[in-house]
Formats: sequence, structure tokens, C-alpha cells
Amino acid sequence: MSEKGFTLVELAIVLVIIGVLIGGVIRGQGMIEGARGKKVVTDATVLVNAQYRYYERMGRYAGDSDNNGIINFGTLNSAKPNDANVTDNADVDFAFNELKAVDIFPTGSTNAQLATTQSGGFMYFAGSTLTDAAGNSVPVNMVVLRNVECAAAFAIELNVDATAPDSNNSASRGKIRRLSGNAFAGDSWTATGGDCVSGGRVVGTNTTNVAYIFSGL
Repeated sequence: MSEKGFTLVELAIVLVIIGVLIGGVIRGQGMIEGARGKKVVTDATVLVNAQYRYYERMGRYAGDSDNNGIINFGTLNSAKPNDANVTDNADVDFAFNELKAVDIFPTGSTNAQLATTQSGGFMYFAGSTLTDAAGNSVPVNMVVLRNVECAAAFAIELNVDATAPDSNNSASRGKIRRLSGNAFAGDSWTATGGDCVSGGRVVGTNTTNVAYIFSGL
């Protein structure tokens, strides 16, 4: 009994089907990463808008208790905010407490609830300084987003700065910047050795830390 193999036409059809399936999986993964990114953008925007509302009422930002223009907390690699209702102006939670005190955030919410992103990372407010092109020290206030998936960080970059997260040092310019330890990174999102690059390629599911600067620039 003879055995019949695939014809060239049949093999071509199979390859087309496989290509369509692979393309669908890739597009689906991209849609999932894009959705996660939009959620993180929304989370960060809620905190930024809360600070603008607080400034309109109080003439300063929440967490800037000495009213010098910089939020008191300056650690850019802090541990996760806790649930304690602390009032120490050097504590990462202090800005959340001030926002709750004027009902911008619900008073029944814990700091941890307000700080947690929909993607499982967390956020808090901080103040720092940057050096401008003229060499001057510029005070800036920001939302620090920690343990953010790189795909979400890219989405924030595109949404806020309208800059492609490429190799042109887009992570070190504008309002959205990558954080390296307790400092602003001086490279790009796709720099070799950076958080978002593994095995020589960009990996969207890697995590990184991001500063969303909302005042000073």
C-alpha cells in the first residue's frame, strides 16, 4: 500500500495557517501589554491630578510640609508604603495622609490601597532635584512607580512625553524617566544592561522603576 505525502500546495496552506496563528498570539500579547500600560498610566495620573487639586486648595503640594516647593520625602527607591496613619513629614506615606485629610482621597482608604497599581506595582510621592542644560539645580516633584513592567513604562513614556522608548536616551529626558537605584538613569529604555533588556533584547515583562515628574519641568 502506497503512502501519500503532502503536496506543495497543502504544505503552503499549513504554513499560512501556522503564520496566522503565531501572528494572532503576538498581537494578543501586544494588546495585553498595552492594556497593562494604560492601567498604570491611569493609576499615576490619578495621583498627579490629586496633587494639582491639593495645590489649588493649599498653595503647596501634599508632603511639602515646610512649603519650600519640594515634597519632603526624597528616597527614590523606597520600600512599599504601609497602612500606618503616620504623620512624620519624612515618611513616604505622609502625602497620602494629607490628601485624605482634605477628602481628595477617601479617608477610609489605606495608604497601601492608594499606592498599589492595577498591575501589582506601587507608587508614592517624592521630591528631588535635577540639573538643567545651564547647570542649574531644579527642584522637581514626582510620582515614583516601582516594579512597573517595562511595557507599561513604555506606554507611560508614549502617553506623557509622546516620545518613543527607543535608544535615544528617552529614559533620561522629559517628565517620564527611568530610575536607577536612588538616582535618575542617564541612558535609554533600551540600553544594554538596563532593566528592560535581557539577553540582548527588549523584554516588556521585565520590571523597572519610573519617575513621573509633575512639577518643576
